[in-house]
Formats: sequence, C-alpha cells, structure tokens
Amino acid sequence: MRFNPIALLVIAVAAAPAMGGPIAYAICVAGCNAAEPPGSSAHNACMTYCFVNFFGSP
Repeated sequence: MRFNPIALLVIAVAAAPAMGGPIAYAICVAGCNAAEPPGSSAHNACMTYCFVNFFGSP
C-alpha cells in the first residue's frame, strides 16, 4: 500500500484532541504499521511524521 498522508492525517486529527501526546503518537504509529510494511521508505516517512507531529512542536 502506498503512503497515504490523508489517512494518516485523519488518524492524527482524531487521536490528538482526545488523548495525550504519547498515546496519540502510539495510535499514529499503529496506523503506520497497518498501512505500510515496516522498514519501507513510506513507513519511515509515516513514523517521522508521527514523531514530528506529536513531539516536534513546542
């Protein structure tokens, strides 16, 4: 499956307001794992997006 930023955004937007950062991050990571084969470049991009989205902003 190709990297789908729209689906990822939906997961992130749904998770973030309801929960703390680490929990929402875990949900985002689970979405990456479900959507992409771990180790692929798309999976790495997805994981990076999750990290930056939940921990990279002040």
